[in-house]
Amino acid sequence: MNKGIIFVLLVLSCISGIGQTRVIEKPFFTARTVDNVEIKKVVLGDRETVITLDATACKGRLAQISKGLYLLADGQRYELRECRGVTLPASIIGDCEIDEANPFFDLVFDPLPASVRSCDLIFYKSGKGLSLEISDIQLTKKRADVLKKVPSALKKYKFDATRAWQKPVYRAGHTRLEIHLLGYTPEMGELLTVAWGGLMPGKEEILVNEEGIVVLELDQYVTTCIRVYCGKREIGVVVDPGEQAELYIDLREANLRYSTYFRDGARRPAGYYRGNRMDLNQRLLARKDLEVSSWSVTWDKNMSMDVDGYIALCLQKYRELVKELEKDSSLSEEYRYYTCLEAQLACVDQIQYIRRNMADVYGWGVSDSRLPLIKADYFTRLAGIDLKNYDLMLVNWSGKDSFFRLFKSEEELKTLLGEGYISDLYKAQVCQNRFACRLPLREKEMDVMRTAFNPDVVRSFEMAYAEGPELWKAHIYKPGYRIREIPKNMPGEQVFEEILSRYRGQVVFVDFWGTACVPCVKAMKIMQPVKKEFKKKPVAYVFITSENSSPEELWQQMIPDIGGDHYRLTKKQDRYLVKHFGITGVPYYILVGKDGKITYQTTGFMGCEKMRELLNKELKGKQAKGK
Repeated sequence: MNKGIIFVLLVLSCISGIGQTRVIEKPFFTARTVDNVEIKKVVLGDRETVITLDATACKGRLAQISKGLYLLADGQRYELRECRGVTLPASIIGDCEIDEANPFFDLVFDPLPASVRSCDLIFYKSGKGLSLEISDIQLTKKRADVLKKVPSALKKYKFDATRAWQKPVYRAGHTRLEIHLLGYTPEMGELLTVAWGGLMPGKEEILVNEEGIVVLELDQYVTTCIRVYCGKREIGVVVDPGEQAELYIDLREANLRYSTYFRDGARRPAGYYRGNRMDLNQRLLARKDLEVSSWSVTWDKNMSMDVDGYIALCLQKYRELVKELEKDSSLSEEYRYYTCLEAQLACVDQIQYIRRNMADVYGWGVSDSRLPLIKADYFTRLAGIDLKNYDLMLVNWSGKDSFFRLFKSEEELKTLLGEGYISDLYKAQVCQNRFACRLPLREKEMDVMRTAFNPDVVRSFEMAYAEGPELWKAHIYKPGYRIREIPKNMPGEQVFEEILSRYRGQVVFVDFWGTACVPCVKAMKIMQPVKKEFKKKPVAYVFITSENSSPEELWQQMIPDIGGDHYRLTKKQDRYLVKHFGITGVPYYILVGKDGKITYQTTGFMGCEKMRELLNKELKGKQAKGK
């Protein structure tokens, strides 16, 4: 071929590559905390990036999306340049109308580099941890194999249709659940929320390590459902006391199965479990709908509906689900029975939601006088649903607290519903705050729980009560932290100087906080890796709170896991420092150089990168800038 022709063809091929547009239809994503929109497509061009959103689920009213949204790709932030097809409100508090006949609109950003393989669409992020976003939107067709980390035996597991139901276990045991977040990226958040319910509920935010692994450790006295928060969804597994178990969660699968674009058709399991009740948990992780409680009741808006009719409709839906389970011979008795338990509590919750559901069907306002009041005696009409059944403790019950508020007293509850699990669960509310704060039970709580109907329940609380003092002692004697005293009669103007005098020649990182301050506690967990990095450096971590903002027992429980030096000042001393430094909120940070001079002050956690930068500057003798 003529060399000239070859040259021309090469030039033309290069020119044709310039300005090419790439379109990704219905891209995969790994996690999301909003489910009122879907990503219809992403158009990657050399002049702009366009994300088309599908707002069909909004039913004509778009909320939680504002002009402040942005893209995050490879650490670079891309602000919204233009919105086509709808006028977004200035704040997420507002909303806007969507054309239901054409519910699509475009978000336009600056072009992304060709090297970007994924991005996050951030609708809103607050300093208190609230995040509305769609994470890890895939801009390539190739799907990463996150299952490499899952043991092959778990991926090849075959369900056992002969499994019989196992009753709850009542015993004392130290439980360790290792959670692997497959597909995790640090942009999804440094902390993972894990919760457990039943008679001894609790909740904890745990730091995720670089490999996407979280370890939950707790002292357990009865079988319970442990739930992991994955974006907008929760994944639950049933765990016995003393288990050493592993849970692998495929974050993408856990979220895609709730997308209107991806929920139909075959889906691989959302996770894999190794431990007791393995067959049950593997089935729970493999089912399409991870939460039976997500079903709702609806009917033709032209049909009138009263309370009796609504309750009958809820029961009908429950019975239909039971019949469907009975038809499937591949299911084990264990799984079938557990799903029925879930459906019973879902039915109870739907009855609680009668006002909301009627308002949705008829288009009424939530305060419309035609909506019936929710009454406790509605729940005496639930033929086939036994709230006295103790097996219900193995199931997550999201509507428990609102349900109990319908009853004026324990006596009213027992009169209407009888004695059993429901009455013992009502009693156990007296211990709820103690378990939530990981504080030992006291005699006054035990006086209540010793009157529980089930002897096994009494025994489990007795075990928790008996172990409490030893566990508390082991906890408060953990190494790595110190309680430092300041004389209570010391004037406020002398307190800070007295504290700094104990750290001469060191860089001092001062953290003002309170036990009820959620952002404070989050920040303390998030900064742990930075503190480890500087462990051998001359840096002191000083945490200051007051009698007013931190009850002593709760403060003593929290500080061993924080580390560093802790001061609990009097109200008067604290009041002076607040005024002196102009502290308007916590967490509030002060950085003090080796020479004892303040070089940086700020409200709200500055983030690990900034913290690392500030400490390095001070250690090198360079003054930080702040306030």
